[in-house]
Amino acid sequence: MAAEIMNGTLRLSPRPASPHAVAASVLGEELGPPFKRGRGGLGGWIILDEFELHLAEKFLVPDLSGWRRMRMAKTGDVSYFDLLPDWVCEVASPSRTLEAYRLQGSQWLLLATHKDSERPRIEPFEALELDLALLWEDKR
Repeated sequence: MAAEIMNGTLRLSPRPASPHAVAASVLGEELGPPFKRGRGGLGGWIILDEFELHLAEKFLVPDLSGWRRMRMAKTGDVSYFDLLPDWVCEVASPSRTLEAYRLQGSQWLLLATHKDSERPRIEPFEALELDLALLWEDKR
């Protein structure tokens, strides 16, 4: 079971199954080279899978979190971050849905919801067309 404290309430949920982990990992593999490493893209991002966030009284673990390097130059050696990410992404499995959010002020703005075999360009990574079918291919 995974535990999160949201609005002062402890919530338990089962750990994601392998299709979920595969989808989130593939998404990180797609975004990493161009946006984290600058290979074929702009670089300038730290993108992490399932890293714990302590945001006021909320403890969260998004599937993927992204920080612009101008806001967080290094990750350091810590077990959680309290700096809000600039971008988060949630993978809903088995519904084969991807949701992306952008930090706007202190609120999360839903950028897009995509599913199945769509080929979206998701802000702020619109330079890369994502083939969502790749996220779900190991599920078959």
